[in-house]
Amino acid sequence: MPNTRPVVDDAALVTSLIKRAEDVGVIHIRIIGAVTKNQEGKELAELGDMVEAGAVAFSDDGHFDPSARCCSTHTIISSRLTRQSSITRKRHHSSRTVR
Repeated sequence: MPNTRPVVDDAALVTSLIKRAEDVGVIHIRIIGAVTKNQEGKELAELGDMVEAGAVAFSDDGHFDPSARCCSTHTIISSRLTRQSSITRKRHHSSRTVR
C-alpha cells in the first residue's frame, strides 16, 4: 500500500523505489501507487506516468475526502488508465523490430 512517507504518488518515486530494490537485489517488489496526490483524496495522482514507471496497482489505503469531486467515481481513473494503456501498447508495438 502507498501508506509510506513520502507517499508514492509520482513516477519519479516509483522509478527510484524499483531501482533501489534492484540494487539491493534481495527481493522482487511490486509498487502500489497512491490514487490521489499525497493520499488526500483531492487531486488525482499521475496514474498513467506511474504505470509507465512500473506501478502495478493503486490505492489510497482508506484515506479519502468524501466531498472531493475527483474521486467520487471510478470513471475518471478508469478513463486515464485505459488511455495510458493504449498509448503504452502503441509504443511497445512500434518499438518492436521485424527480422
